[in-house]
Amino acid sequence: MAEGRIIITLPGDLDPAIRRQVLDALPQGGVEIAAPDAATAAPLPTEIVDAAIETAVAASGALPDALMAYAAQFGGVGGLLLALLTIAAAMAAGYAAERALRRPEPAHGATETETPFTDTLLRAGRWCAGRLVSLAIFIGVALVLARLLTPEAARPLADALIFATVLPRLMLAVVDLLAAPGAPRRRLAGLDDGDARMVTRLAAAALALNWAFRVVVVFLSHAAAGAPGALAVSALIFVGALPGVIYWFLVRRPVGGLILKAFGAADPAQAGPRLRFLARNWSFLYVGVSAMNALSGASGALGVPGAAQIGRSGGVTTLVAVLTPFIVAGIALWRDERRAVSDPARHAALLGGAALAKGVVIVAAMIFLLRAWGMDPFSPPPEGASGLILLLPALLKAAFAVVIGAALWRTASELIAAYAAPPPPDLSKPMGDEIGMGGSRLGTVLPVLRAFALTAISVMTAMFALSALGVNIAPLLAGAGVLGLALGFGAQRLVADVISGMFYLYEDAFRVGEYLETSQGKGIVERISFRSVRLRHPRGPVFTIPFSTMGTVQNHSRDYVKVKFVFEVPQHTDLERVRKLVKKVGESLLEDPELDGRFLEPMKSQGAVGIKGQAFLVGVKFVTRPGQQFLARRKAMAALQRAFEENDIELMTPRIEFGAAAGSADLAEMVARGGAPEAAR
Repeated sequence: MAEGRIIITLPGDLDPAIRRQVLDALPQGGVEIAAPDAATAAPLPTEIVDAAIETAVAASGALPDALMAYAAQFGGVGGLLLALLTIAAAMAAGYAAERALRRPEPAHGATETETPFTDTLLRAGRWCAGRLVSLAIFIGVALVLARLLTPEAARPLADALIFATVLPRLMLAVVDLLAAPGAPRRRLAGLDDGDARMVTRLAAAALALNWAFRVVVVFLSHAAAGAPGALAVSALIFVGALPGVIYWFLVRRPVGGLILKAFGAADPAQAGPRLRFLARNWSFLYVGVSAMNALSGASGALGVPGAAQIGRSGGVTTLVAVLTPFIVAGIALWRDERRAVSDPARHAALLGGAALAKGVVIVAAMIFLLRAWGMDPFSPPPEGASGLILLLPALLKAAFAVVIGAALWRTASELIAAYAAPPPPDLSKPMGDEIGMGGSRLGTVLPVLRAFALTAISVMTAMFALSALGVNIAPLLAGAGVLGLALGFGAQRLVADVISGMFYLYEDAFRVGEYLETSQGKGIVERISFRSVRLRHPRGPVFTIPFSTMGTVQNHSRDYVKVKFVFEVPQHTDLERVRKLVKKVGESLLEDPELDGRFLEPMKSQGAVGIKGQAFLVGVKFVTRPGQQFLARRKAMAALQRAFEENDIELMTPRIEFGAAAGSADLAEMVARGGAPEAAR
């Protein structure tokens, strides 16, 4: 008998450990191991697909014979049709039982008042639980009746058809859960009732068409399993994906509006170019996922290795891509609702927690996608792995570091905003007389602290992320120390500016909105940075002054402003009467609504403070809040003018008199020269 030879071909990408186990299991001696050459190398993916298509086309002619052979198991075509009708009757009975036991949903008007998101989420959860129970009833009744009424040969087909019916219904339930047409009190998506009905009806139509193709695919997969039905099944999978592709384009406008609302841009004109691009073109992502699912399903039907796994991965990708944006948007809605009704002291924790929750959802979605595509980020990479597989655990740790950093930043930012004073008026616009009204000390310090916190959190997050990626950050820290030392020697002016600014802020020398006068310029404080202060002069020019060159600072806007002025009255005026009249005018100014709260001390007379020729100098003073003195002075002078006219009190006017002591001849000579005695003026 001739000696036989057995050749065992192992895949070139087989795991080394498994390869060793296979070789150890072979009998010792007589085993020859050869390296693969060009003739035995694994074929390219395109060659595999081409071969599968050629095989399916060649075997498609045997499809009628395969169908007749399958019908023969039921006693002929009539028996097969009877089995199919029995399966349909079982599913109809299951649906009838579901409808009979389903709790009817209360009617809702389209103009329901807005309800809290928490209540909406609870109503949606109850509706979802009820729908899942209904589907469970449908599955149970249909399976039981199908097993009781159909022959043994039809039971695998019955099970497959029932579950093929459940999947589109689950997808439609997800759409109904989000859009809730006619039920705004449980609507999770921010659609109006018209858009909600359109989205749901289009989804029902697309899923109904997809279900029809799916039923035929399931039947052919059982009746003509293998090569005879491969070509027809792959073609039906492609055609059945078309309704889904069309659906994504038809709902592009309402879902694009949801994207704009989620980012705070109710009007497309208010959105940035990137947000508008996302709102207009989001559908292409889902079209690509649908096309990938169809391609993987068709490849699996043709017998391409690994296509079935790709198909399952594509289904998980579709589910994650649909649910993740709505979960993130739901967290944002819950955050905004709780922020509107909660204590402001809890806003920082609320925003930080919401940012952390959204980040965790996004990272979890990434993990689900990676696991669906066969990449487990939590398990050690296999021996010999390279590329992305090796980086997955590091990338996951870096993603969590970024999420925690973002949450810390939102918390710190909200804490700073909670304690900051209201922003001062827009100082970039032309200023009138009302200048120099400063803000609070916190309102001045917190913007600088905010910038420092952002820098610190960003640097720490970047360091943790780089460390997670395997980068040795010790040289970076050492380099940062050397750089800081070099800056300390080479940029002494910069260091002096920063340190001087810290002391100015610590001593509360000035605040944003206050009017300063320094050796380098004067004006209202518009902005304070790490190294300089920006002043705007009342006439418009802007001074940017480094802290180290400011020198002595005169702050004209701190605590109060005392206004003093004098006027002259003739020597025969009753000064006591003037004093009482000024006091009366000061009291009347306190009752002026336009000056309400501006005076710290009312206007009063200081009496005669000096003599000028034949006139007394009468002093007046009052105290106002910083920045309010200009309006108060105008109103005070106008009120004094009216009071003096009503009480016949004259103000002193300059007077020049010419005497005639020199005689008429001198006067005549003066007139002849062009001069003349002037009347009092």
